[in-house]
Amino acid sequence: MNKSFHAFVTEAGGFDDILFGEKDYRNYIDKARHLCPGKGGAQALFEYFRRIQYKNDGFFNLMEFDEDDRLKSVFWADACSRGAYKYFVDVVTFDITYLTNKYGMPFAPFILLVTRIAKVPEKFGSHGQYKCGLKNKLLSCVYDSLTIEEFENSWKSLKDTFSLYENAWLQSLYAEREFWVPIYLKNSFWVGMSTTQCSESMNAFFDGYVHARTNFKEFVDQFNNALKTKIKNKNQVDFNSVNFTIHCISHLAIEKKFQDVYTNAKFKEVQQDIMGMIYCHCRFEKMDEVIATYVVDDQVKAEDFIKEVT
Repeated sequence: MNKSFHAFVTEAGGFDDILFGEKDYRNYIDKARHLCPGKGGAQALFEYFRRIQYKNDGFFNLMEFDEDDRLKSVFWADACSRGAYKYFVDVVTFDITYLTNKYGMPFAPFILLVTRIAKVPEKFGSHGQYKCGLKNKLLSCVYDSLTIEEFENSWKSLKDTFSLYENAWLQSLYAEREFWVPIYLKNSFWVGMSTTQCSESMNAFFDGYVHARTNFKEFVDQFNNALKTKIKNKNQVDFNSVNFTIHCISHLAIEKKFQDVYTNAKFKEVQQDIMGMIYCHCRFEKMDEVIATYVVDDQVKAEDFIKEVT
């Protein structure tokens, strides 16, 4: 490839007259080798799929090629995945057009609340009032706002109090508020996961199995290995749930009910909610026709202190 690249340079009349570097050239060739049928590429993947389908009638695959006979997209599903799809009505596909993350696998471009909040110390750490109200007011604005109107008023108050109208980073945050502020996302279905967890769980699934230079055939092979490990771990967790019982932390009948029907992992989540209920105190305030209004005093653990929330 080195000689081929220098042939381009010579033909162009020198490095200054060529529109791409040697690294770009190597990346293009590497990508072409992955996409075009041949040993270690699409043809090997096709043969691999054919062998799996011969052993497993429930296996399905589909490969799509473009007009230049280059691999455009791949879909495959084993019997276990197809069964899960029938039960949960959910499916994951991999489109090779979006090989963008560290493994070369596709992830949606999440604009994450966690990444935004994590940058607060970096962006405001040098502010004179960062530890004297600014940080707490910003976090309260983001996490404690129960309506969009409340968030908007709190955000305006934040800028007024700390003279942040000229802060470009804060303005960019506000412009994207519908993508990361919890109150704007409360009606979206996240399958019980935060956006970061979706990405993290996918990374954890492939860790140790694939890397940036894994070709398609190797990826599918390693994907199956990762899936087998996942199933093995799930079976172990199921075994533990059947044979080991987590004790209840309250006398509530509903906790006992969940203890009987949930796995240990899911039951631990229930217990976290019950612990949250224990720290809540409910007071009846008024009755307006058919609407009863209550005031709830809550104690929320925030970092290393307890925050009183009404």
